[in-house]
Amino acid sequence: MSTCLRSASSEAADAAFDGAIAVNTLQFCEPFARTAAELFRVLKPGGRLVSLTHDWVAKKHAGSTNAWLAQLHNAFQSAGFSHLEQFRGSAERGRILGFEAIK
Repeated sequence: MSTCLRSASSEAADAAFDGAIAVNTLQFCEPFARTAAELFRVLKPGGRLVSLTHDWVAKKHAGSTNAWLAQLHNAFQSAGFSHLEQFRGSAERGRILGFEAIK
């Protein structure tokens, strides 16, 4: 099991969570396939995973941001996630999509 998830989810029941948030963490959770499978296991059907990572971190980790995103996309799709969305852009674009700044 991924070291990122070993203690956090090993005791969690299947479909235990409505959602999960990963902020600047997934780049440390290798192997991605095992991480994705464990996240899929503990999320309820229709549950959401939201992950935020800086481009420079992904590039440093996999050589390029696109290569890192492709690795994650393949891992999550193989784990059973059926709806994958990518958001890359400015804070203004985030607000247009409905995200709000936390003050």
